[in-house]
Amino acid sequence: MSVFDGFRRGLAEPLQMEDFRMEDTQYVRGAASVHPAYLFHLTARDMARVGLLYARGGQWRGRQIVPAQWVADSVKPSSAAAKASGRVYAGYGYLWWTNFEGKQFDNVALPEGSFSARGHGGHVILVVPPLDLVVVHRVDSGKKDGPSVEYAQFGALTKIILEAMPAKDSAVKN
Repeated sequence: MSVFDGFRRGLAEPLQMEDFRMEDTQYVRGAASVHPAYLFHLTARDMARVGLLYARGGQWRGRQIVPAQWVADSVKPSSAAAKASGRVYAGYGYLWWTNFEGKQFDNVALPEGSFSARGHGGHVILVVPPLDLVVVHRVDSGKKDGPSVEYAQFGALTKIILEAMPAKDSAVKN
């Protein structure tokens, strides 16, 4: 089974994704890596479903879609991500970016346990379990040399969102 068929059968169908189409997937190889890239063009609505699935420990409408232990393990940092300067800016789990020493994006402090998926040009699924929050950000990646958003900009936007939320407890530190 291809990666795309597995995604369709294992996630898109159980999550009742409304916009996913196999025509919106692409397998590419390039000079940047020896590993292939599997491109998925998802709408914000379908990206939010993936975020909610992980926010709920792999459950969707009372059904376990992804094993809870896999979800828990995948969003724990297994390595630190550092810039060329050597400054660690986030952790990395199994395809999810995680907080590392309170950091994940510049310009915002996220509650412990937050994690995100990041794609080309500024696509982000941010999951903040302590606040029961999923934030999805998309860019128009269908255009060559289209707009992109830096992760520091996304961090600034996230800070605004967190500050606008009703106070739940002291889970967010500014």
